[in-house]
Amino acid sequence: MTGLTCSQSLFSILTSINVHALSIETSNEFFLFMDMRVELGWVSYNMTSHRWVLATVNYNSRLEALNLAKNIATIPKHPCALIEHLGAIETKIALCQGVVDCTSGVDIPIEYEVFTKMLGKQTTIDQDGTILFRLFDFTIPPSTPNQLIVLRDSCKHLCLDCLSG
Repeated sequence: MTGLTCSQSLFSILTSINVHALSIETSNEFFLFMDMRVELGWVSYNMTSHRWVLATVNYNSRLEALNLAKNIATIPKHPCALIEHLGAIETKIALCQGVVDCTSGVDIPIEYEVFTKMLGKQTTIDQDGTILFRLFDFTIPPSTPNQLIVLRDSCKHLCLDCLSG
């Protein structure tokens, strides 16, 4: 086990898991991961354990083909490597987009934070104090009462004052 620290060697011996299988390390691995993340729509809140296993098999297959073409040895990745890397990437993306406030000290899952920001962007307060939520371009369920739908600036809004009740 050359090139490993004593702790890494001990871990590898005791678990039979190559320590390099637990992280995305090289640029080939990184760029392949990023391409597959976009191509296959990997987002943490949408992944199940079954999807992670399938994603890992697919990733390892593509990584092996990529490395074979470059005559590089391949260390197949463990699902934990992909899970951890996706979490790190999503956090960096959220920080770059200003979705997460690091100074708040509140440990809120990123999905809730993103959802809260989206709600804030979609909500407006009319001059008369009416709270309106701009609806996305999809079909409104027929059970929605017509008096709750308001047209402003050629966009349909849902009147949220009904919640203040």
